[in-house]
Amino acid sequence: MKKFMPMIINKVFLCLGFECNLNCIYCIQKESKPQTGDKKIEINPDIYPFIKGLLKNSPSGHQIRVIFYGGEPLLYLDKIKTIVKKLKNKKIHFQIITNGKLLNEETIKFLNKNKITVQLSWDGSISQTARGYDVVADKKEALFQIKNMALTAVLSKNSRLKDVVEQMDNADERYFKTTGRHLHNSIFALNDMESDFSLSRDFNFELLASDVKDFIEEFFIKKLHPSFMEFFYSILQSINFFYKKHNGNYIAAMPYCGEGYSALSLSIDGSILRCHNRNEKTGDIYTPFWVYLNNVLSRQIICKKTDCSVYGICRGGCKLQTERQLENGTYCDFQKAMYEPILNFTQSIGQGGGKC
Repeated sequence: MKKFMPMIINKVFLCLGFECNLNCIYCIQKESKPQTGDKKIEINPDIYPFIKGLLKNSPSGHQIRVIFYGGEPLLYLDKIKTIVKKLKNKKIHFQIITNGKLLNEETIKFLNKNKITVQLSWDGSISQTARGYDVVADKKEALFQIKNMALTAVLSKNSRLKDVVEQMDNADERYFKTTGRHLHNSIFALNDMESDFSLSRDFNFELLASDVKDFIEEFFIKKLHPSFMEFFYSILQSINFFYKKHNGNYIAAMPYCGEGYSALSLSIDGSILRCHNRNEKTGDIYTPFWVYLNNVLSRQIICKKTDCSVYGICRGGCKLQTERQLENGTYCDFQKAMYEPILNFTQSIGQGGGKC
């Protein structure tokens, strides 16, 4: 097989299928959910040498994260077990993003044995309303058996950052007391793909910005949130990428998520997807690299608001947003509310106006 990628890949979203056992109110995969079950999709055996081949472009010691994704990936557990067995390599780290509803003792033992990081989708006290399921309330003691666990929340108009952080801190405290390990928590703003933006129309962005300001000051000054270390580290990496490595120049070809460049969304049938949240192909594992890259660039819509205060972090917006959504939607409002306070804080530190 010819080498596909003349670049370093950090993570591969391995999409098992888009079937799901929940119906979250803000799901952005609605267009990709199958009308009938898609569990019959067979694993293309060529994905194994393809993924291992990506390691050849990597420097010594570099790892690739293979992230099992859906839909709900635990619906495809048999396929996960097959893939893990075939791809076992000290340079490949496995992760799964799941709602956790199908977790049981046997599955947790498998995940622990293979050192698979378990990232649970959980929005705190509104999980039952927003997702139709609250994994932390339902699984309780079972979650303490997971050796490497993360919680990821999505903010919407029915939740407040301050409350979600407190609830995640409480979950981390219980987890740490039982296991001696911290959770890896992250919070993301709603990506409202609805045509009428009804999911975020009444969102209080000023309150969100105020909560983020308090959160960042607590973290860097009072150090109250150990489970959010990786969350803030990833944001600081983006700031470093923009201001230090590229002297404040926007790199238009590289979206924040890295999809299509440093990250790859791969279906188990060998298709390469535009995004791990869409069943839209940009090629396959046999497509010549430059043909693939041209497909990626031709479908990318980039926000033109280069004078925006958070443009360096946002890098032109989510590739799934349409021009109308970028112009009239709430995506930019969320980005500014989340990242302006962080940029202001780091600038004040650099100018000697803060304590750290």
